[in-house]
Amino acid sequence: MSITARTQPNTSSNLEQSSSSFFSIYTIPDLFITHYSNPSFHRRAGGIKLVVQAINTISAATSKHRKTTIGIAELGCCSGPNALSVVSHVLETIYNKHRESSFVTPEILVFLNDLPSNDFNSLFKDVGSFCDELRRTKGDSFGPCFVAGMPGTFYGRLFPSDTLHIVHSSYGLHWLSQVPEGIEKTNKGNFYIAKSSPPSVITAYLNQFKKDLTVFLECRSEELVSGGRMVLTLVGRSSLEDPTSKECCSVWELREGSFRVNQLETFHVNWDGSDPKEDEDSVIDNLSGAYHIANVFRATSKPLLANHFGKEVMDKLFGRCRERIAEYATTEKTVFANLVISMTKTAILITRPIVEEAILNILSKLYNTTTISAATSKLRKTTIGIAELGCSSGPNALLVVSYILDCIYNRHCQSGSATPEILVFLNDLPGNDFNTLFKDVGGFCDELRRTTGDGFGPCFVSGTPGTFYGRLFPSDTLHIVHSSYSLMWLSQVPHGIDKTNKGNFYIAKSSPPSVLTAYLNQFKKNFRVFLECRSEELINGGKMVLTVVGRSSSDPTSKECCSFWKLLALSAHDLVLKVKKHLHGYTHMQQKVGTYI
Repeated sequence: MSITARTQPNTSSNLEQSSSSFFSIYTIPDLFITHYSNPSFHRRAGGIKLVVQAINTISAATSKHRKTTIGIAELGCCSGPNALSVVSHVLETIYNKHRESSFVTPEILVFLNDLPSNDFNSLFKDVGSFCDELRRTKGDSFGPCFVAGMPGTFYGRLFPSDTLHIVHSSYGLHWLSQVPEGIEKTNKGNFYIAKSSPPSVITAYLNQFKKDLTVFLECRSEELVSGGRMVLTLVGRSSLEDPTSKECCSVWELREGSFRVNQLETFHVNWDGSDPKEDEDSVIDNLSGAYHIANVFRATSKPLLANHFGKEVMDKLFGRCRERIAEYATTEKTVFANLVISMTKTAILITRPIVEEAILNILSKLYNTTTISAATSKLRKTTIGIAELGCSSGPNALLVVSYILDCIYNRHCQSGSATPEILVFLNDLPGNDFNTLFKDVGGFCDELRRTTGDGFGPCFVSGTPGTFYGRLFPSDTLHIVHSSYSLMWLSQVPHGIDKTNKGNFYIAKSSPPSVLTAYLNQFKKNFRVFLECRSEELINGGKMVLTVVGRSSSDPTSKECCSFWKLLALSAHDLVLKVKKHLHGYTHMQQKVGTYI
């Protein structure tokens, strides 16, 4: 077997391996497959106390009646055209099995795992078309499929206990968690087992592989349900004696539904996120404040504007916008009204045969029982599901999650009970910078372990790309849903306003009443869909805290609502005039050159 080192965090595990999980390991010779800067602390802090209240209410609650959900993990998924190929086959097998039977297809939750340095941005863009194709080919006869990214090393825990039914990894486990200790001097500068490597180097690599594989199996044993299946494809070799054979080393030589409102509160913040009470007479610093405000709005509005104007002009547009904001802020002080809503849900292709066998085995066991939870309820540990919708990326992306975890930790410290396992879903559109976000997750989890120690249950953080104006998670998965400054963004421009709104891309003073009605109807439609989807995903009694930008006046064209959009429109107008002036100068120069010739 060809064993090669790639630096990964060396994570140990004290978990005992369960004999109830079945591991199918298939080894073959080498086979290569081608294969908003977030709102400031003050803005988020306005909803924290309601988050705390929600946590205190449901902290000890767990779901007793889950709908059928199959958990699938693709470990070491990488990115590119083959990243979803095995997942596609898994889903195809499930679909065919259920088409042959009378069972309703289950909901599917797919976790795509790789190191935080993986290009999740590209991967998540592929996920959208993958899900579209799934809906196109399978239609309504196939249950919902939800895809989440899980950054981290698989040489450690990645998922809550009893979450997974199928684990697949292809060409991942020959990568070690670290370079074997003590070989730097003895391996004569090689970073693989070469012909010149002494026997001690071979032994060191073998021992490191044994250690890594033991940890891997211990972790997956906790995460797999009883009877879960795992299919692993590893790079192998036809020579048992010689680990330096050509087939092993040549590549290295070449490369070297329904809610009730519990609580409704409002608070005010300035444009730059500061508390208006701190200094009633102050105005934001022209440069830093304008830069911050423009970046906040750029993070949230860039996808919308880029589709309209093109990505190429975004830097110039928001650069000019910063200048406009700085000029405006010297004479005006704009305050946002914010709405915080707390809601409670009221009840409302060689390995193909092996992969297929594992799936069919899972399905046969699933439907010999009433539901998945019925089969595993005695073994399932308490897991609390948390979703941060519209998370964006940057320093505040994990702020509310941090508060939630602190609250859970403190609650369980007071009660003396064991802390639950936590599964956090970070959601935003596929165009969000998940690469940066996932790099921050590592530091976040390290800090969590440092401050809470062994007294806090495992916390697993994943990313879910997609619009929250649709289903994102399996039924009865979530206990807490939080969203801050996202729900005022509509799913689309209201129909029929292109001609009536006179070129504006917001509700301006010149907008006719029909435009206001169109925006209101679109918001109602979006919000209804949002609530219907979350109603399915939240457990009975789950909590949802939403912070929405509001206004203190009944006028949707008031200064507090439209100031930024007016400045942005003026900035766009400035750029248009600049381009026209440039083109006019170029045309005039051509005329002069033509006259001269």
